[in-house]
Amino acid sequence: MLTLNELIKEIIPFYNFHRKNQAHLTGAEAIENIWVVGDLLKKYLDVHKDIAPRTLYHQIYGKSEQNTNISQKSYITRDFLDRAYRVRRIFPKKKYIKTTFPSLQRYRLFYKSMPFLDEGRYKMNAADREKLVKLLNSKKSYKEIMSEVERLKNKRIALKIPHDSKLKELEEEKKIFISIYNQTYKIIKELRFNVVESMLPFINDIAFVKKLSQNTGALSSDQLKMSSFKIPTNIDAEWCIFSEMINSFAEQTDAKQRRRFRRLIPPEKMIQLSEMLYALTDEQSFNNLKAK
Repeated sequence: MLTLNELIKEIIPFYNFHRKNQAHLTGAEAIENIWVVGDLLKKYLDVHKDIAPRTLYHQIYGKSEQNTNISQKSYITRDFLDRAYRVRRIFPKKKYIKTTFPSLQRYRLFYKSMPFLDEGRYKMNAADREKLVKLLNSKKSYKEIMSEVERLKNKRIALKIPHDSKLKELEEEKKIFISIYNQTYKIIKELRFNVVESMLPFINDIAFVKKLSQNTGALSSDQLKMSSFKIPTNIDAEWCIFSEMINSFAEQTDAKQRRRFRRLIPPEKMIQLSEMLYALTDEQSFNNLKAK
């Protein structure tokens, strides 16, 4: 029987793998990795029947649950743990993942479709679920599939979900933004420009970095226009996920989601990140920002 600390040690490699490699995995591969975490959680909860799933997430992450004081245990987010447990409930056996999603392009398509696949008020009937799975496995472009999933969510969920729940839908995007913001700030303040060039080779694609900077800044206001852009192949996983997120915002015809995102991330932080990204394209701009 695993202790809490032993459970955390079991989960950490899969969590790190998810964070570092998600952008380079097929959808099924990413789901399979998360499923293992969900299975570990289920086995632990099956033994400790007096612990609710959400309580366990708090214990693992290291926050207090009601009146219980819990010391810091790990950096594994509660959102990740909740998704893992949901994935485990959707797929009783790991082998069902690839048989259900043999051609799923990216994990994010599945993530956005989860309300329709797991148990809950928005779960689809068998016929509609089959249509959704067929869409997610289709040869349509990532952009086309995501647009259809978003239309489906707007049709089935938009008028029913309480307002605050809409903000919760963007928690993952919030975490991605904060991670890149902190990473970029640290790079500019602590490293030399030539070191950054070798560490992040994609910044030599100046057109891409400028587009990324421009669109990140444009998130701050409805008056600023966003446009989608091509993401280079020599980009590491975390930056790829951030770029895809910015592209996703750029491709939305409705500004509602961008407005909600500004309730989670202050517009001035979007502008600051835009300036930091632009500084990566030019040594003088980099040094000027470092000196501020």
